[in-house]
Amino acid sequence: MTQADSIPQNTKNAATIPDRIIRLQTVIDRTGLSRSSIYRAMHAGKFPARFHMPPSGHSIGWSEREIDNFVAELKTAQNKEGK
Repeated sequence: MTQADSIPQNTKNAATIPDRIIRLQTVIDRTGLSRSSIYRAMHAGKFPARFHMPPSGHSIGWSEREIDNFVAELKTAQNKEGK
């Protein structure tokens, strides 16, 4: 068994694609949410957490993969409600 065989099929692509850091404006564009809605949902635990980027720690960003998963979950929930 190779290392790739030990990775579940549905996570093979996620494991091989490097994650990127995206900034607030990109998060707003991808989610369609306002800045205040993002922070409100984040503080309620319903949105991926931001993190401070080195070296200064003053810039913040989000995991692109986490934001993409959040959007996919929203679409799934909307599709279920529409049926």
